[in-house]
Amino acid sequence: MKKILLFIMVLFVPLCLFAQNKADPDKKTDWWGDIDGYINQQDKVTLDMVTDALRKNPPTLIEPEIRKMALLMIDNVLHEEKAPQRPAVQNFFLRQIEKAVEEIRTVDVLMTNSWAYYPEQRLAKGFRPGLIIPGHENELGHTIDHREPFWLNYVRLSGPLSFQWVQMAWGEKFQYIPVTK
Repeated sequence: MKKILLFIMVLFVPLCLFAQNKADPDKKTDWWGDIDGYINQQDKVTLDMVTDALRKNPPTLIEPEIRKMALLMIDNVLHEEKAPQRPAVQNFFLRQIEKAVEEIRTVDVLMTNSWAYYPEQRLAKGFRPGLIIPGHENELGHTIDHREPFWLNYVRLSGPLSFQWVQMAWGEKFQYIPVTK
């Protein structure tokens, strides 16, 4: 009888403990053997911080350092091969898009793919935009080497420009008021 009781305890106690940890990932402290769960939870914590930083630092022409860091944190999360399948990433996009739908307004600016507006290229010269909002960064449908990162925009658009630009993340708005001549 003691052997059976011992066997039951050895078998079921770890299962009960495992089930308790799995119930709420925010309270889980042991991620051994659950690499995907660990990375997803790490992404959730990171993207929650990103959401908060972007909310407190909306797009502006003179970008605060905290906003730039938040966008670079998005790069770090999304440049992982399984990012598109991670619930934390999917929930982040869903929340950002839902926020955008609630706040939608008409914007009169040039919005183009991030690789198409180099200052010396025809697109920027031809349109002579007052403001460019680069897009298509971190497209999860692309392989990692073709997911345009936010940091590359800072490299491409450093130096004197004939137009203003603003970096935005999913679900954000920027109210552009053109300068009248």
